[in-house]
Amino acid sequence: MFDKFKDWLGGAHGPSVDVRTLHGMLQETPCPLLIDVRTEFEFRTGRIACAVHVPMSEVMQRVPDLAEGREGRVFLICQTGNRSTGAQQSLNPLGVATINVTGGMRAWEAAGFPID
Repeated sequence: MFDKFKDWLGGAHGPSVDVRTLHGMLQETPCPLLIDVRTEFEFRTGRIACAVHVPMSEVMQRVPDLAEGREGRVFLICQTGNRSTGAQQSLNPLGVATINVTGGMRAWEAAGFPID
């Protein structure tokens, strides 16, 4: 399983994946933890079906508990990838292994993947 992540390691801010890779991983059972850090309004206008909403203002308080025992399978997404990169930078020092989704929901929608 770790081999999937080798190519993502070593980025400027931490591991990342593109939306096509994420889409494939979301087909797995169990679905990896996907945390959407956008605002409530953004989340309600369209989200990935299995995403858990944790706004940026709550990331530091809620994500460590949600991520416990996930062993690096915590994905972060926002609208364009900027806020999720910031969340990743904040969580890494706490020992929470996260994977940023590059391009965010814009890239997800542009690829034609489903949103709820």
